[in-house]
Amino acid sequence: MKFDIGNWVKSARLNADLSQEELALALNLSGKASVSAWETNKNGVSFDVMIKISNLCGYPLPYIEPDNTQMIRKSKNGYIRINYLNVCSDINVENTEVEPLEAEQIIEIPEAWAKENIGNNLTSIAIIKAKGDSMNPTLKNGDLLFIDTTIQFYMSDGIYVFYVDNGFSIKRLQLLFDGQYRVMNDNQSRYPSETITRGDLDKIHICGKVVAYWTINRL
Repeated sequence: MKFDIGNWVKSARLNADLSQEELALALNLSGKASVSAWETNKNGVSFDVMIKISNLCGYPLPYIEPDNTQMIRKSKNGYIRINYLNVCSDINVENTEVEPLEAEQIIEIPEAWAKENIGNNLTSIAIIKAKGDSMNPTLKNGDLLFIDTTIQFYMSDGIYVFYVDNGFSIKRLQLLFDGQYRVMNDNQSRYPSETITRGDLDKIHICGKVVAYWTINRL
């Protein structure tokens, strides 16, 4: 699926009532030339810059349908609707080509269950499906993961969804004393941990933190 990123940048800017100069200033750019080049598709926009524009302008990423920007909507009494995101998340992390954050469908769940097991701030929650075995036994292939999409930075040790050059991954992140991150798989016998150096930290774009998961066992 292709998206007109230039048109998205312009729409986001206009939605926030910003000039090209004002958006450039907010992004710590030297002038409006970069913004103009983005809007005319002369230059590409990196994923981390798109996240910054989305946050600055209060505008959804282009991979999410405009009508679905409200992550949670009331359904019939006692139920809520949460977006299921098709990020092709591969917790086996080998080379994977993905189209980030595309809303695929809506899943209805009991509101009381959601508040008890996920928390009261449900507006920022989205659902993705785990794939692979590198996070066994905690997360299994096919588990539904509830992620807080407002957490786009390292907050504390936990399981995060993050984007790297080869696609999305779901791993544990642990901050070390020297400022580096340890990327850990729960299935240590097959997938050893890795360490991310400070120089490589800007290559990781955190998209959310896993706050709950739902395992379905077939009989």
